[in-house]
Amino acid sequence: MIFLQNLEKSYIKHWINSKEICFYTRYVDDANRTTEENIAQWFNEIDTNLKFILTVENNSCISFLDLNIQRKPDKIELGVCRKETNTDITIHNYSNHPQEHKIAAYRFYINRLTTLPITKKEKGKEWNVILKATHNNSFSTEDINKLKQRILIQLSKKLQECTNGQTSKKVWATITYYGGYIRGITNLFRNS
Repeated sequence: MIFLQNLEKSYIKHWINSKEICFYTRYVDDANRTTEENIAQWFNEIDTNLKFILTVENNSCISFLDLNIQRKPDKIELGVCRKETNTDITIHNYSNHPQEHKIAAYRFYINRLTTLPITKKEKGKEWNVILKATHNNSFSTEDINKLKQRILIQLSKKLQECTNGQTSKKVWATITYYGGYIRGITNLFRNS
């Protein structure tokens, strides 16, 4: 983040001031007299440790963050974006990892499912993908359903707090995992 801010201040600000770029944000750019390819090439020449990749629309579809945005003649359809290299492999349920680590991927998938602005049909497709990963990694469908319900309740509470202008302040403690006895210590602080 700091590096990108310095990059913008050092190299991009003068383009904006000189009106060579008429609009710039970190996710989308629209250049005047400068093509997107030229900007990407120029960025890639600034520092050899960074590689910027230009995302372009293909068959009226483009990926943006976690969304696939499909442009139709009369509407825009949104779906969940997955990289071509995506697999349904997560930390296996029978592996020797803390349970919190094993379900972290499912917590992410469910949070994404519940917060992305996609249709019910797309949410159903995504839920089926999550359930397939659940099965392939030997998790109980019932446990993942319970996790989904807990996440939905948490989101509902957060939405209600925001609506009422309330905020809750939590204090976090980090404890390195060394075995089962640490879980007991962690649980002591869970509700404090």
